[in-house]
Amino acid sequence: MKQIYFYLLLLNFGLMSSAIFAQGNNALDFDGANDIVDCGNDTSIQIYGTKLSLEAWIYPTAWGTNVYDNNIINKEYNTSNYGFMFRVGAGGKLNFGFGNGSWHEITSSKVVLSLNTWQHVAATYDGAKMRLFVNGHPIDSLAETGSITNASTTNMQIGGHATYTRFFKGLIDEVRVWNIALDSAKLNMNLNREFCSRPVNLKAYYKCNQGKANQSNTTVKKLTDYSWYKNHGTLNNFALSGSASNWVSGQTFIKDVTNTSQTVSACVRYNSPSKKYQWTSTGVYKDTLPTVVMGCDSVITVNLTIKKASSKNITVYACSSYVSPSGLYTWTQSGNYTDYLKNYVNCDSVIYIKLFVGGAKDSIYPKVCNTYTVPSKKRVLTNSGYYTDTLKNFRGCDSVIGIYLTVNKTTYANKNVSVCNAYRSPNGKRWYTQSGTYYDTLVNAKKCDSIVTTVLKVLNSKSSIKVHACGQYQSPSWKYVWVNSGVYKDTILNYAFCDSVVTIDLTVHKSSTINQNASACDRYKHPRSNKWISQSGVYRDTIKNAFACDSIIYVMTVNITKVDVSVTQNQALLTANSASGSYVWLDCGNNYQAIPGATAQQFTASKNGQYAVEVLLNACRDTSICYTVSSLGVYQQDIKPFQIYPNPANTQINWLCPAKVSRIKLYSNSGQLLIDQTADDVAGKLDLKDLDNGWYWIEVISNDQVLRQSFQIHR
Repeated sequence: MKQIYFYLLLLNFGLMSSAIFAQGNNALDFDGANDIVDCGNDTSIQIYGTKLSLEAWIYPTAWGTNVYDNNIINKEYNTSNYGFMFRVGAGGKLNFGFGNGSWHEITSSKVVLSLNTWQHVAATYDGAKMRLFVNGHPIDSLAETGSITNASTTNMQIGGHATYTRFFKGLIDEVRVWNIALDSAKLNMNLNREFCSRPVNLKAYYKCNQGKANQSNTTVKKLTDYSWYKNHGTLNNFALSGSASNWVSGQTFIKDVTNTSQTVSACVRYNSPSKKYQWTSTGVYKDTLPTVVMGCDSVITVNLTIKKASSKNITVYACSSYVSPSGLYTWTQSGNYTDYLKNYVNCDSVIYIKLFVGGAKDSIYPKVCNTYTVPSKKRVLTNSGYYTDTLKNFRGCDSVIGIYLTVNKTTYANKNVSVCNAYRSPNGKRWYTQSGTYYDTLVNAKKCDSIVTTVLKVLNSKSSIKVHACGQYQSPSWKYVWVNSGVYKDTILNYAFCDSVVTIDLTVHKSSTINQNASACDRYKHPRSNKWISQSGVYRDTIKNAFACDSIIYVMTVNITKVDVSVTQNQALLTANSASGSYVWLDCGNNYQAIPGATAQQFTASKNGQYAVEVLLNACRDTSICYTVSSLGVYQQDIKPFQIYPNPANTQINWLCPAKVSRIKLYSNSGQLLIDQTADDVAGKLDLKDLDNGWYWIEVISNDQVLRQSFQIHR
């Protein structure tokens, strides 16, 4: 422990070399209403004369109306206008002043600070100029002479004013008060650092690192001053819990770190200076200690040599007494003893001694199968138990041996086993494939013989069958299909779920096939069954043989032609509905005489009467019923001068007429009016995209004549 304090003392006085690393800290959150830190009125902060520097890191969250509304550091005796003050406000302006009966102040000419961000602010006076700095950069200056008058009766405050309601709202960290005027270079060198040693002219230094950020800190009401003068501040009116009016996470600074080293030798293990680590191997280690005064870290490099202790176990026999290796003890009773010597590295060497005095008394624990011969060869034991035997040792003393004997006997076991094909012997050396009784020798759990008697039944079986089949045969196992006569083997499960090999003597009876084709109009009479067939298709008929198998199979392919003689009539236009074949239109009123030239699918009557169509398809002929035409005379038919194209049409049809057309209509084949529109031309076109495939009529009115023409849509 003295060694640790020695290092801490060296660290505090800056006697060791320094390294630098980044580390975070805390800050104080001021609520802007009444939070204030009272730092007392020690003579060290009763600063007067022509030298002064004030520094702080601030994180403002709101501005007062006036530049003097948000105090950062204040030691103002307002009755006589003595002391100094450092504050912000008016939307982000910085203000610094000192008094000597009257106030000398400088306010930044423009807004230089921002809300909700960390920024370093500083103010200095050197007897000639007052200067303002933000983040180490000078932002304004004012030529002033005169000396600061000591406000000897006023306490210094952080974050507020003891008399006026001029409280800071936001976070304050790393507050420093100097009795010298720092220049820009010194400000920049240290504004991001925490001091780990005390500069001589630093009169008050608050790191604001107390408490636990945003947690309950109701007992942490002191703001530590790390200067020589211990001007510790007292927190007044802070909530000290939660994320406001409390200790919170602050700005991140660089801390000075002091390095030192030591060379240490230890036996077995070494506890590090901080007591955080225990090292058991030789090597170079690092440990960190906090300094007592400044709250910084000291890195200690430990050059460690671990010297190993040693130990040894010995067994000693003596007839009457034994002197320990160190010579310090004489033992006359058997037992376990410990003695200590120093080894070659001057660490303890522990000797563990198992001592037998007189004749050696020992115990043995033999485990045997069936019989055991004692060490003296004088007896043979066959049962488990405790026995003694006596021998002379090499010193001529009686040696009594206690024998804790375990005799394990040969064991026997019987097994009844049923298998399908083969059984492996219990010792794994043989396979048994026949039913019978077998004997095997194994080693039991006691490492002795175990005789196993196995009564074995092998349950596989064999059988034969004769089979007649028609065309093919499915094997009993359903694994195979045989189409030819022969002798086959198949395997199925028997009653014991074991393989049963079946030999099949198979005769396959095959059939023959007769194919015949026939064609007919309307229907066909089957030559064997005498049944009428009215639909095209393939029809089968069979003859059974003596084994009930199909012997002869008649396959008849019949093609039935049905002639469609239906007709669609639209006034004088008759259309045969059959889309294929040849057509002859007949005059029913003239003894069904063929009308000359009327051989198309459509026929337009030129006079009233009755008409039919004869359709010839695939050598089959049929005639429709007669259809009556009685509309002639209502419309004037003049087909030739009225043209339409293309026919069949797709999505559009064009029309052409010798004279101007005043109106055009489009009908479905059933007479439904689909389009009715005016026209004033001899030609035009109709859009057919929305119409389905089929037959349609175009009707035009020209010179008081009604002209009609049919067409087909086919896509």
